[in-house]
Amino acid sequence: MITYLDPEQIKVGQRYRSNFDNLDNLVTSIRLTNGNLQPIQVYDNGDNTYTLITGERRLRACKINNFKVKAEIIVPDDIPLKAREAIENIEREQFTWQEEVEAKQELHEMYKAMAESKGIEWSRRKSAKELNLSIGGFTTDLNLYQALKEKPELFEGCQNKRVALKKLKNVKIEEATIELANRQKNKAINESASKMVYNGNCLDIIDLLPEKSVDCLMVDTPFGVNYESKDHEAYLRVYDDDLDDINKIVKEALIKVQRVLKDDSSFCIFCGYKQSYYFMNVLKELNYIVCPIPGIWYKPGGGQAQTQMPQYYMGRSFEFFIYGFRGNATLIKQGMTDSISVPKYIDKQHPTQKPIALYEELISRFCLPGQTILDFMCGSGSSLVAGIKMGCKVIGIELDPYYYSITLNRVIATLNAKNNNMLHTIVD
Repeated sequence: MITYLDPEQIKVGQRYRSNFDNLDNLVTSIRLTNGNLQPIQVYDNGDNTYTLITGERRLRACKINNFKVKAEIIVPDDIPLKAREAIENIEREQFTWQEEVEAKQELHEMYKAMAESKGIEWSRRKSAKELNLSIGGFTTDLNLYQALKEKPELFEGCQNKRVALKKLKNVKIEEATIELANRQKNKAINESASKMVYNGNCLDIIDLLPEKSVDCLMVDTPFGVNYESKDHEAYLRVYDDDLDDINKIVKEALIKVQRVLKDDSSFCIFCGYKQSYYFMNVLKELNYIVCPIPGIWYKPGGGQAQTQMPQYYMGRSFEFFIYGFRGNATLIKQGMTDSISVPKYIDKQHPTQKPIALYEELISRFCLPGQTILDFMCGSGSSLVAGIKMGCKVIGIELDPYYYSITLNRVIATLNAKNNNMLHTIVD
């Protein structure tokens, strides 16, 4: 029901929004139209007073103009007053970034409590769907809220969310560095790990590796899609992976790695479909035996599939890998299908992180225990972890210091587990 109320009849309880600067334009607009055209929303308290649900700025502007306020009286339902206010302000982008992330956290907690009271399991993904938000952006906001709650002084002077995310990224790098320094107290494990993982440009580090020392090249290359990630803490990082630049770097690395591969060796390379035949031709020119049909990693389980343009393209539930051999090398496990079904990661430390189980299956097809695997773009190190679990020697190279620290810590944890006969605990 729409009616007109005296602003003094309307009670305003605890609100998310605390900043009501820049009301001048709204006050002028309401004065020119003799009141608010868009009604506010209220509950009827039953005593000739009302409780505000949404529209506090319009209420304040009407009060300044001494106008009655146009209002819609809402019948109470399961959604609390504060939640209605939060949803409206998120949709209208009227929150400060601090208010926005706090509201999203409380909405998630509210939805979760309501679901669990009815015996229904709840998740961040379901909350994001209720709010019509992407799971990546929603999860990033919840992570940012936790950081804001724990270290509010860190974000002083951050005028918008992007600045806050950059500040948090730098802190994560610093924390990773500190964590790495602490782990270095265990010298035996750390020295072993430091000989397995290198931080720097692969084109430089490949030159430092011994000649004919690698049995298998296993790499997950950037797909050249200028991917800006938005999910989890890993998604605080922005990628500038132009397709032509990536192809040039990988081609040069494949030429350089010729020197360190043994005469009888194999390769398995994940790449985008636009890159697959380009890399296959490069490898053929380098005298590799290349399978003419790429293999496929299928990601079962449903959920949101990856696509950069969801309004036009369906999400992909698979990725390509190309593979082949030089010399007398062959598949270890022969006659296996070229489609490998392994669920994708949910909580990732790297935006394109692949499951350990996927690499374990691939390694079982290409490598014997004791052989050496090289990954010159190792990301968060899943290939190295899987290699250690499969009894292989591993060498990883990562350019980004943040992901290098993640990889090194994962390798250290895996080596510790191996020393304690606990490798079965290292899982996805």
